[in-house]
Amino acid sequence: MNKDIQLVIKEVFKSVVEISTDLTIITNSEGINVYVSPRCKDVIGYDENDIIGKIEPEFIHPDDKAKCKDTWNRVIAGESIQKFEYRIFDNKGKIRWLSHSAKHIVSSDNVINIIQNITKQKQLEENFEKSAYIIDSITDAIVITDTAGIISLWNIGAEKIYGYSKEEALGKHISMLFRDPDLPILNDIISKLMEGNDIPGIELTCINKNKNDIRILLSLISIKKPDGTITELVGITKDISLRKRAEKELSQSQKMRVIGQLAGGI
Repeated sequence: MNKDIQLVIKEVFKSVVEISTDLTIITNSEGINVYVSPRCKDVIGYDENDIIGKIEPEFIHPDDKAKCKDTWNRVIAGESIQKFEYRIFDNKGKIRWLSHSAKHIVSSDNVINIIQNITKQKQLEENFEKSAYIIDSITDAIVITDTAGIISLWNIGAEKIYGYSKEEALGKHISMLFRDPDLPILNDIISKLMEGNDIPGIELTCINKNKNDIRILLSLISIKKPDGTITELVGITKDISLRKRAEKELSQSQKMRVIGQLAGGI
């Protein structure tokens, strides 16, 4: 390759690396870091001088050191690694999650490492897992739809109340829980939610998978973006069928008692 072209490529590479939000580290075949891009502090919390000339950083989490070593050996053997995830301790002793891609450049016998800080993403995933566990631990049905009424979340409580599994419900329209004559009620509810009005609790009759009526107490809210745009609708349902039957039986019993008292007085 022409030396002028090589020089241009080298300068372009340097410019791209220096403006990237990712951290680029070049490591020689002995595992010694010979170049570190300006994003070092932002991504891993250490200065360039803490990394240059080092072989195996001491700040790698003890539980991840073995797999990091194994990954390095695979890279040196010629395997390209994409988005390998592991933990480090930053200069304040806090854990950071990194996503690491690496490739061995045989011609220069160096390894190019591209590293991203994915700590916030991991924290969001952890929070989501906790939230999902809590949602599935609740006996009430929790159902989330988009603004068109397509179901995107269906917890275990919803499976028990309505009889549909998560796989059967996701992607379906919420109208499957209503008889045709009750669809205007559903449309009215969605319209009120889209106007920004939460519905604290209304009694409705829905149907389960077996097409049996279920009396429910339904509370609804809308989820909004920071600009106020409504993106999702959330419904929390209690099955009050047993309670309503008990109330009906009690009322009927009271009526029969009154009738008996009246008849006894004749």
